[in-house]
Amino acid sequence: MSHKNGITIAPPRRGIAVSGSNAIGKYLVEFQHAGTTLYQERFDVFSNDESERAIRRYLERAGLQAEKKAIQQLQHEIQKSCIQAENGPKVTFAGIDASELAGYVGQETDWLVEYIFSADQPTIFGAASKATKTTQLIDLAVSLTTETKWLGEFWIPRRRKTLLITGESNYRATSKRIDRALSARSLDWSALAGSLRVEAVDFPTLPSISDQLRIAETIDKYKIEVLIVDPLYRGLGTLDTNRMAEMGSAVVGFAKAVEPASLIISHHTIKSAARELTTPCLEDLSGAGLAESCGNWWLIGRNEPYQFNRIHDLAINFGGRDEQSGIKRIVFDEATWQWEVSSGHDLKEQRESERETRKQQAKDTKLNEAKAGIKHALKNIKTAQPKQWIECRSGAATHITRTAIADLLNDGTLTEMKYESTQGRILIGLILTSEIEARQTRQDSSNCF
Repeated sequence: MSHKNGITIAPPRRGIAVSGSNAIGKYLVEFQHAGTTLYQERFDVFSNDESERAIRRYLERAGLQAEKKAIQQLQHEIQKSCIQAENGPKVTFAGIDASELAGYVGQETDWLVEYIFSADQPTIFGAASKATKTTQLIDLAVSLTTETKWLGEFWIPRRRKTLLITGESNYRATSKRIDRALSARSLDWSALAGSLRVEAVDFPTLPSISDQLRIAETIDKYKIEVLIVDPLYRGLGTLDTNRMAEMGSAVVGFAKAVEPASLIISHHTIKSAARELTTPCLEDLSGAGLAESCGNWWLIGRNEPYQFNRIHDLAINFGGRDEQSGIKRIVFDEATWQWEVSSGHDLKEQRESERETRKQQAKDTKLNEAKAGIKHALKNIKTAQPKQWIECRSGAATHITRTAIADLLNDGTLTEMKYESTQGRILIGLILTSEIEARQTRQDSSNCF
């Protein structure tokens, strides 16, 4: 629709999900001038006053005259177009009859990676910094485009054209990793021709409508089936990562915008989880709403601290909404690009046993320190002392001191003995057994004379 002032309105489009302050309305309207898109706005069939203010704002931003007649003409065309779109196919939220779900029970899952990632759910890779997250994604991209095992272990059912967008690695560094991944498979670069594209310069902002449209055009042009975005934080813009609604809408909206391609995104875990030598869980992902928005997950932790020898001992927690789940241990030699994958359940049990052993050792250490403190406090004390007196001088917490006293009584190190308090009362106190024996020896010696 063209107008005297040179503004063109593209026909409104439905179904483009966005988040952020401008996400108000159902229809995307492009304001174009001389064949160039000036701005994009989302409109509902709203009141004349609201639409007039929006149109005036965009005309002024474009440096064009905001005459009332022009505004009214644009306003009329937008309202008309939105009403026409409104009268098209409607979303009713009525769902389907429950009996029809029976046909879905036996429906086969379309696996990107067999029994690991399903194609119709967004996938989240979570890991601490420098935990081979990007390296594993590059190996996955090569596997998807060559139909070879991922990490040397997991089956790829069929080839899929893939676009890898990396925001933490340049073309040189990415090419070296891809080259090692190909060499490990005895393949050369020709195996990727026409199947794998890599973007290491520009990075999309997930809530941006224009970036969503550009990615959608790329996916359509090159017939992309899998989109890998690494890492997520580069594409969040000004979103509040602690707000589940904003984060969830950004991820789900972007996943919808890039369909029919499957979306795989990577993200960092929180720092406290990164410091632990353990298998991470979904709660360890930094920010809100990611676990709820992604139907597949692959979370990477470390079994051993990295020794800067290019050997990575990793713990993996994976799962998804298609009832796949598991724990894996992966040892990766970065120099040779060799992966050793084994079950992580035995390792988990071993780690839990080691954790319990360390806890018990810590308790034993505190108990032994309390015993030593008690013996030191009672050394050379010739009369029995009350328990409260000992508890104040043991250097340990009261409950630990009481356990230590019980142990020392059981092994004969301490003896209960009567003593007279300052008030003249006869009470039961504690004394070192060695002091009693020494006193007896002195008495025996004196009796001899």
